[in-house]
Amino acid sequence: MLKRTLAALALLAVALPGRALSAEVIVARVLAVGEGKVTVSAGSDAGVVKGQKFAVAPLAAEGALGLKLKDGSPVAPAGGAVGSAAEVRPGSTVIEIEQPAPGFEAAPGMIAVWMRPAPVAPAAPVEPGGFRLTASATSADPGDDIVVTASAHKAGAWYTWESGAGSLSHERSTQPSVTWTAPRGAGKAVVKAVRHEAGEEDETSEVELQATGELRPLPEKVSIERTVGSRRFGEAISSMHRIGDITFDDRGYFYMLDTRTKRVYGMDVLGQCRVTVPREVTGAQVLLGPTAVTAVGPRLYVADSSAGMIKVYDADAGDDNRGKFLRTIGAGERMGRIVDLASEPGGKVYALDSSRRSLHVFGPDGSYIRNFGRKGAGRGEFLRPVAAECDLAGNVYVLDTAREDVQIFDESHNIKRSFGVTLKGLGDPVDITVRRTDGSVLVLHGDPSPAVAVYDKSGKLVANSLEKMSFFARLPAQPLRITGDASGSTVISERGRRRLHRYDVKGTPDGRLWDVPPATKSIAVSSLGTVLGVAGRSPLLRIWDTAWWLRGAFLDPKDEQALARSLSRAAPTGDGSLLCAVDPGTLNVLCFDREGKLFKLVGGKATDRKPPPEKLQSAADIAPAPGRKVAVLDSRSFRVVTYDPSDKSAVVTKLMRGRMEGGLSSPSRLAVDVETGWRYIYDRKTRRIMKYDEKGQFLGSTGGAGEGPGRFTNVERMVVGLRGELWVFDAGRRDIQRMDFRTAAGKSTFTIGREPFDGEIVDIGVGGGGRLYVLTSRDTIYVFVQLEG
Repeated sequence: MLKRTLAALALLAVALPGRALSAEVIVARVLAVGEGKVTVSAGSDAGVVKGQKFAVAPLAAEGALGLKLKDGSPVAPAGGAVGSAAEVRPGSTVIEIEQPAPGFEAAPGMIAVWMRPAPVAPAAPVEPGGFRLTASATSADPGDDIVVTASAHKAGAWYTWESGAGSLSHERSTQPSVTWTAPRGAGKAVVKAVRHEAGEEDETSEVELQATGELRPLPEKVSIERTVGSRRFGEAISSMHRIGDITFDDRGYFYMLDTRTKRVYGMDVLGQCRVTVPREVTGAQVLLGPTAVTAVGPRLYVADSSAGMIKVYDADAGDDNRGKFLRTIGAGERMGRIVDLASEPGGKVYALDSSRRSLHVFGPDGSYIRNFGRKGAGRGEFLRPVAAECDLAGNVYVLDTAREDVQIFDESHNIKRSFGVTLKGLGDPVDITVRRTDGSVLVLHGDPSPAVAVYDKSGKLVANSLEKMSFFARLPAQPLRITGDASGSTVISERGRRRLHRYDVKGTPDGRLWDVPPATKSIAVSSLGTVLGVAGRSPLLRIWDTAWWLRGAFLDPKDEQALARSLSRAAPTGDGSLLCAVDPGTLNVLCFDREGKLFKLVGGKATDRKPPPEKLQSAADIAPAPGRKVAVLDSRSFRVVTYDPSDKSAVVTKLMRGRMEGGLSSPSRLAVDVETGWRYIYDRKTRRIMKYDEKGQFLGSTGGAGEGPGRFTNVERMVVGLRGELWVFDAGRRDIQRMDFRTAAGKSTFTIGREPFDGEIVDIGVGGGGRLYVLTSRDTIYVFVQLEG
């Protein structure tokens, strides 16, 4: 029975004769079972087109990693089933599996693992070396999605996407597909892709799409897609921590061994803690002195050197047994101090024994097979072994600090070759990992000169981070462990600290994940899903990417350029390229790129009675504006000041005062529709939301004081969605109302109450695909999607 719960994406390589094709592991929830058919719903529709084939692939099943594709269609492993996407809609893909294989069991609500081939290629022949774009539809209504897929995808290629209108789910990706969201205005749009490949010339292709511009009713349902936040490391974890080991499993889950709490925390790619082992705090299953960890499918192996054995746990994040103790292995085999564990695709586990200078080998069933190696300086011997790793072919790599070399053993444990890792100026080698993408070997060097050296399969030095400063830049001062996932990304941990540094396949710094952040009081979400958080204490600003890894923006209060003692509210620019925040002390608007680097500082406090247009007397709120612009509500001077950070220009729109129609008494909150330029302003005195065009012309109003639908008490934030809907967070009502204010009269169409959240609502934002992000007082962000029907 499938019981596997995943919340991560992982890529597996699958070979076809004369053609490179990949299979993708996705997550699906079983909706219904019966009449020879299983219906499931996938959590993401990126790259999916109607009719595309899928195969059930529980990773614990034998042969799951060897999924074969024949004529572009998947063949399910034993106990699996094959089906096709019956329906594709924003935020969900319905997949129907007809006549599943005998013995295949499923139940409604169950989470299953499904595999699909790479996005469907066009029927038309593709010229050698070229590629084309195909779309899942030719036209779309406002806010709806069209999936655009690049054919002839090559491993190692990445894409830059551009759109003349509408929004894209990402700009740069290694995946050959993108989701285009139709704008509300009717007209044609061109989606363009540039394919980049090392050693090859860039190739360009484009496809023309049509936006209908039709005004349709808003979706009827809202559902929580995921949650991310400070609880990603699990509950009740002490702030005093020490990382002992790190590893990935073949599902993309990341595991961190904390030798101070004596537990292993398993996280998905969002950084959210999915499993903690051991669950129990007493008994034989408890870890006494854990030193190393590795994963084989859903099983987690932890070396407990104090107990002289390896303990095995159920690392599955999908059922009630997650974190459950299973058994011990190697208890009677005279094992010494195990400093590292490694596992190969066949299920064998290798335990590196630094005391006996050997490796203990265990079979997939936990049986003890043998040990090999001994103390010495000869071939197949060890002096001070510190790390072991396996590649996809089953070869075993052992890093020896005293010998300053790496020895490679075949599946029969005979030594094949070795190569030295002595490089001038580098610190002692401390750990090793083997990339699954190309088989290259990465050796991590520690004090006094931290570095990463990369060797090819033959042991030839390819790159050295000390010589190429941009390669594995910003390494921690005391690196401890290095590991990699199936896509070629690398994670490095620090000695004595729970701080993780991630790098992409090219060795470019790609984010950090570390201690629980300080309480966040405002968020800004770009159209690409990048999140900016303004904290209540230093560091004042943090930026996370779509995988919830910290990208930077550690704002120093002593920075003379920023001059920020505190930050209040945040918002992206209309195109999502910049993330901006307001310093309430100086009234500076700080604009950061998505890497967290300060791009431009605009605004500033007015010092004269008649200040220049770009200066502010107050900054009640900030909101995205059309294009690469951001708007600030100056409530004291009854103005909306729109900034273009690219050239520091400012455009002022004066607001009408008084009790006449369209007049304001106490403007306090601002939202801007980045497509139409409409401004929504909340009047704190009248409890009404007023709607204006870009020039300040009054267009209508809605609301008033009260607790009923469409009424307000204390509005703290307003944001505009992709369909033109207005989301209103009311701190007094403690809820979020969705307003349809696309015509002159606004009305409440949906309310999200207090119940789903783990704390009080603090702020809201709108990101890619029209998703609603809700920040709570417990530093958790809930991501909602709107569903039709």
